[in-house]
Amino acid sequence: MLTPDGSFILNIGDNTIDGETHLYTFELPIMLKRELGFKFIDPLIWHKKTTPPGRFTNRFKGAWEFCYHFSKNIKVKFNPQAVAQPASEVSKARYLRHKDFHVMKSQTGSGFNNPSKNGRRERNNGSGIAGTNDERLNMLEEALPSNVLHLSPETMNVNHPAPYPADLPAFFIKAFTDEGDVVYDPFMGSGTTAEVALRLNRKFIGSELDKGYIKVANDRISEHLNNLFI
Repeated sequence: MLTPDGSFILNIGDNTIDGETHLYTFELPIMLKRELGFKFIDPLIWHKKTTPPGRFTNRFKGAWEFCYHFSKNIKVKFNPQAVAQPASEVSKARYLRHKDFHVMKSQTGSGFNNPSKNGRRERNNGSGIAGTNDERLNMLEEALPSNVLHLSPETMNVNHPAPYPADLPAFFIKAFTDEGDVVYDPFMGSGTTAEVALRLNRKFIGSELDKGYIKVANDRISEHLNNLFI
């Protein structure tokens, strides 16, 4: 089902059993890598900016979930500008102080040194991986996101016990697919990913075992499609 340049995003939260956090959030991605051969691209984190209050005997309330990024190949479809945000004035000023790259050897451990003749900054840590194009660094108005997504949880009643905000699938759909691509959600639930995919002009396939959730998702998708023609 996954295309050679496609991405597989696994959103998974932990669970506590008898006062102890279960390890499946770590065991499952290891299995996907070692047993199924997926490439492990990036461990992203969804930071839930607002969480309900709670007190526990031996731990703090959970405020984040993993969003593991897997693929079949290292080279995946990647559109970082699609999820870029306006750059802060502080970031712009920092760039302008170093725009001539007089002293670009990293003092922070990033591994970057002066730009090479081909216009790329080469790493000086022996990794053999080139840095970003200098042309990219001239895009002062854009700030590319990190692998920590700061999003508030879903607050609407979508008739599902574990809803997530539409902004979560929207981020990954925009970053790793193009318009017209197919988005597949094997655990469709209440249809959030389906609705977002359609709204972003992608095609959608979903599967779900619970017939009750299938009805909720179908009603939600039908409402969205009907609104397109109002």
